[in-house]
Amino acid sequence: MEDASEFVLEINQHFLPDKVIAFAGSRDDDEVDPCLVPLTRGKVAIQGKPTVYICDNNTCRAQVMELEDLRQVLSGRR
Repeated sequence: MEDASEFVLEINQHFLPDKVIAFAGSRDDDEVDPCLVPLTRGKVAIQGKPTVYICDNNTCRAQVMELEDLRQVLSGRR
């Protein structure tokens, strides 16, 4: 999987007081039981790329896989 550190740095530049960041590797490569971290159930890295799921009140938006798209979402422009 590509390095997710740029995504984490971007997320941390925004004031998101209720944020939770949970990491899950590719289910093909990382056979960690999603029951250990229920937030990761059904959420996988797509095509080996860092994939961000932004959820609120148990509803998730479409996943974000590009850093520029994440910047736009977090700044409220998308």
